[in-house]
Formats: sequence, structure tokens, C-alpha cells
Amino acid sequence: MTFFVLAVYVLAVMRLTRLLNADTILDPVRIRLARRYGPEATVLEFLGCPWCVGFWLSLAAAPAVVIALGLSWWWAVPLALACSQVTGMVSPWFSDEDITVEAVDAP
Repeated sequence: MTFFVLAVYVLAVMRLTRLLNADTILDPVRIRLARRYGPEATVLEFLGCPWCVGFWLSLAAAPAVVIALGLSWWWAVPLALACSQVTGMVSPWFSDEDITVEAVDAP
């Protein structure tokens, strides 16, 4: 059961990271942010970084995993770091092109 919970945790964080980083369903949000703040804005740098997004999503979800597994609270940080590492390492395998400046400049 422990392996199943950990596998679901890692896969869920990876999927949410992909959703925020590159999936087309959130292209309008990313384009709107790029138009508002510019294509080099920090918020876009953050949303385009699987290491950054993966870390924060891992950290946010870790308490649920710790509770589900009945572990001590301090396990949340190592679990989040490990999950973040896996997410960051695997992300290049599934990368797409970033939002282009043409998409930002389009009406």
C-alpha cells in the first residue's frame, strides 16, 4: 500500500506540473500573463520551470501523503524533495516548445 500511495503522489505531482508548465488548456492563462507582465516576467519563468512548480506542488501535497501513510510530520520535507527531484528529472522527456513571442504578440 505504501508504494501505491507514493507512486500516486509522484504521478499526481508530475501531472499537475505538466498541466501548469505546458498543457494547451492553460495556454490562454499563460498568454494573458505574458501580455500583462511581458514575456520575460518572473511569474512566467516560474510557470515554465518544472523544477520550481514541481517543488512547490510536492511540498503542498506532502502533508496528505504523510497523513495517509501514518508517518511523522517531519517526513513531509524529504518526501517533497524526493518527489520534486523525480519530477524535475523526468520533465525533459515530456517537454514541448515554450510559448512563443508570436503567440504573446497575437491579437
